[in-house]
Amino acid sequence: MNNLRSIKITVRLNQQEYDVVKNKSDKCRISISTFIRNSALDKQIKETMSSEEITLYRKLAGMSNNINQLAKNSHTQGMASISVILLKSLQELDSVIKQIKV
Repeated sequence: MNNLRSIKITVRLNQQEYDVVKNKSDKCRISISTFIRNSALDKQIKETMSSEEITLYRKLAGMSNNINQLAKNSHTQGMASISVILLKSLQELDSVIKQIKV
């Protein structure tokens, strides 16, 4: 099968439709033609994460690692020694979750 795209299709949009398509393609970081082609061919189109979402994701991953380390330490040192650290981690986690909900 020849994968060379040699057929051109013209699509007419009004300004509002164009703005919607442009905005969606920008969020996915792909060209408008790729966005329209993928949409027409029922291919999955994913928006990329914003830099803020990436930062929040990294914070959550770091907190997850901290909680796992606390769980391991609780088995060896006992729960009382880690309660302060655990409370701090839970407050940080709550703060990130509130940012995500906004």
